[in-house]
Amino acid sequence: MEANEPRKDNRGKEIKSNITDNESAKLKTGEGYIQGYNGLVVTDAKNRIIVNACPIGKQYEGGSSPFLVKDTSATGRKAGMLKKDIRAATFLADTNYFSEENCLFMLKEEKLKTIIPDNQFRRRDLRFPEVKPDYSGEKKFSLDDFTYDKNRDQFTCPNGKQVPYYSKSTAGSYRGIKYRADLNDCSECLYREKCLSKGSSRRHLFITNASTAHKTFTKQMMDIIDSSKGRSDYSKRMGIIEPVFGNMKHSKRMNRLTGLYTFAKNV
Repeated sequence: MEANEPRKDNRGKEIKSNITDNESAKLKTGEGYIQGYNGLVVTDAKNRIIVNACPIGKQYEGGSSPFLVKDTSATGRKAGMLKKDIRAATFLADTNYFSEENCLFMLKEEKLKTIIPDNQFRRRDLRFPEVKPDYSGEKKFSLDDFTYDKNRDQFTCPNGKQVPYYSKSTAGSYRGIKYRADLNDCSECLYREKCLSKGSSRRHLFITNASTAHKTFTKQMMDIIDSSKGRSDYSKRMGIIEPVFGNMKHSKRMNRLTGLYTFAKNV
């Protein structure tokens, strides 16, 4: 324990570690829980050649997108690819990578053609018009259910309680104003289950300033996946990447890390 620094998440909070292998993580798999690594792979569409791969000690790989893209681009340049060749490619990723930070990085910072679907994109697909059952329970109150009083700069909730101005706030790369309900009003409210998210003790409202209001990058990505070309291109992802994992794990039995990785890392 003295030889390793505490592991921290994206918010700087210390997370549970392992004193034998500090870089590994407790992972939930289809065969139960293991102490190990999540293997990430980038392949090309034509030949399914692995152009980048790395193990991470995390259950969810979404935060690794910037590293993977930059490292893959660097590897491509070393292999003789021109910058225009990389710009011409379309990057496909699964729903675990869908976040405002990743969409902003790919679409604005790197300016790459990218398709990352949200977890509701199939429900919006017009090719499947049947209504699927919703098991999530009654729909929660949204901002439209609150009434705004401009003179007092406060909202009124569906139960008639006031939700006054609380502070200026930020959410990712967006600035805005936060309104917060009184703790006692929420604790005694009959609409708690319909209004509060799990684990919340009071209702908050975050309003993006008009000066910074613009289409979020996740919304831009949703427009891409909802287009006919976006859905057509994304439908190829599974046939590109999954056979690579199947070949490694089933045909070659490469389902464990070996000492070679530790040796190469230490060198």
